[in-house]
Amino acid sequence: MIAPIFRCAKRMTGLESCPATYPAMQHNPANFSRTLLAAFAAAFALGQAGCGSKKPEPEPPPLAKPAKPPKVETRTLHELAASDDNAALLKQLQLGQTADALDNLGQTALHVAAINGKAENLETLLTYKANIHAKTAKEKIDAFHLACAHGSVEAAKLLLAHGANPKSSAPNGWTPLHSSAVNGQDAIVRLFHELGNDLSPMCADGTPLDFARIHKKTTTEALLNSLGAKKGATLSVHLAALHGDMDALKSWLSIRANIHFRESKHQATPLHWAAEADQLEAAKLLLNKGARIISRTDGGWTPLHSAASKGSTNVIAMLIKRRVPINSISQTGTPLDLAIGYKRDNAAAMIRDKGGREGWQVSIHMAAAKGKAVAVQSFLQRGVKVDAVDSLHRSTPLHWAAGAGKVNTMEMLIARGATVDARSESDATPMHQAVLRDRPEAVKLLLNSNANVNLKNKSGYTPLDYATANKRTKITQLLKSAGALSGKAL
Repeated sequence: MIAPIFRCAKRMTGLESCPATYPAMQHNPANFSRTLLAAFAAAFALGQAGCGSKKPEPEPPPLAKPAKPPKVETRTLHELAASDDNAALLKQLQLGQTADALDNLGQTALHVAAINGKAENLETLLTYKANIHAKTAKEKIDAFHLACAHGSVEAAKLLLAHGANPKSSAPNGWTPLHSSAVNGQDAIVRLFHELGNDLSPMCADGTPLDFARIHKKTTTEALLNSLGAKKGATLSVHLAALHGDMDALKSWLSIRANIHFRESKHQATPLHWAAEADQLEAAKLLLNKGARIISRTDGGWTPLHSAASKGSTNVIAMLIKRRVPINSISQTGTPLDLAIGYKRDNAAAMIRDKGGREGWQVSIHMAAAKGKAVAVQSFLQRGVKVDAVDSLHRSTPLHWAAGAGKVNTMEMLIARGATVDARSESDATPMHQAVLRDRPEAVKLLLNSNANVNLKNKSGYTPLDYATANKRTKITQLLKSAGALSGKAL
């Protein structure tokens, strides 16, 4: 800036072009100084105005800041349901997200919100038509059940207000109150009491009070007791046996019919339940009161089968001491088969040590079902009839082989004269068994062996009826091609 101003001042004073023409200034320093100062002042003013310098280029206008891209929601609906971001959840639902979609755990967003106690999110989801009765894919329980299991009182209240069923149950019979008791959710217990709901619902394993006791939830047990909840042993002789509640069991057994009373699901007696739970004293009491040591369930299990399946070694030892038949055959084999199958190694060793054997070793029917053709031949060589009937349902070895799809064994039995249309106790044929168990290769063999496809059982059903009812497409085609008809058409 100084250099251009200095040059401008020299031009104004004439010093730059011809200093010799101004001798007066050279000989009068005062005049020279005044002239030079004036020139500098003028030059400076001109410099401010742009004299002596290049006019600066105008600066470009500032660039506009780029607009922020719209925020993309990366969280899933289930993640939002578990969060406190209700606004984001609402937005996704408004954009069309499906409220009842399942995540990889088989849960809907409503289930997730219930687990996490997010009442506001539950309200939003229900507004967008989330199914309040939807069940989880694995446990088969609804949002209310989950809220109770996790102690989410506000969530439970909201769901009830929207029509949730407080008596809904899982396939194992557990109600929301059972799950609350297992997890020690006292606040949920109080909620049920305040609403006047039953505090003693029953399932196969007992009442919520039983669950609290078994799982050592002492405060919950005390609370349920104080509210008048009942233990299962006072409601069921089977539960008294299962839990080893001797006082309750003695009370039940004062009525003799209860000794042999059978539950509805599997027709098991109290002795079966005591054996399963290894309740030695309860089992002894039942036997001393007249319980049958060889009573069978609908699947042919004796109390020894029940004990073997659970590894109940105390009861096994007692039953063996009382000379229980150790190789009784059920639909699933001998007690040893069950001990092996359920990996009850100690029980298996104990039974084997006392002469226990696997089913195929002692029964032609089990050998046929296992496809042990050599063992089947051995039984036949020892004089067992090829159409020998079992003690359970009066089924032949061919019935058992057909139901298991053991084609090689079936061929051997048929070659040895087995009746292809043999009837069981219910008039079922081997063809009925093959169809019921979805064994198309067995069906083909029976068709090739001239089995009658239109025989009806005692219920009036033909093999085709079972094939169509159970959606056995391939078998249905095979049967129809052989002229099969439904029972109603015959």
